[in-house]
Amino acid sequence: MSALVLAVLLASLDQAIVSTALPRIAEDLDGCDGIASVCAAYLLASTAVTPLWGKLGDVFGRKRLYLASTSAFLAASVACGLARNLPELIGARVPQGVGGGGVIVLTLALVGGLVTPRERGRVPGRRNRARRTPTARGARSTRTPSGSGHSEPAPTAESVPAR
Repeated sequence: MSALVLAVLLASLDQAIVSTALPRIAEDLDGCDGIASVCAAYLLASTAVTPLWGKLGDVFGRKRLYLASTSAFLAASVACGLARNLPELIGARVPQGVGGGGVIVLTLALVGGLVTPRERGRVPGRRNRARRTPTARGARSTRTPSGSGHSEPAPTAESVPAR
């Protein structure tokens, strides 16, 4: 069960990191014009293949396809890291979205088979905690007057003024 939650955490962490670092990534790759396409490629691919992963999981077995989707996600993540320009990054984000879509939907399907119906009400809380942790604990992106992004640590209880 914890391995399934870890994979969801990995996919969510990827989205949090990319959205935070996207202005800097685009600046490094000299491609500020296609910056929206980086996130759109992942989201469109993930959304498009979600029903397909579910059906294929029913036909060929969820565990096997879960491992395949996780492998595809990790391999595409490496390709994203090796991208030398923005079109290569966008091209690598598509298979990463395909793998990420499989990770999310097959995790839900596998948990449905592992957990008794009585315990299923508790599972969404654990899954949502894993998906929200990167956002809550990570850095947030801010815009400077020059337009370039930089990261700041997320606010803590000590940094928020008391009333």
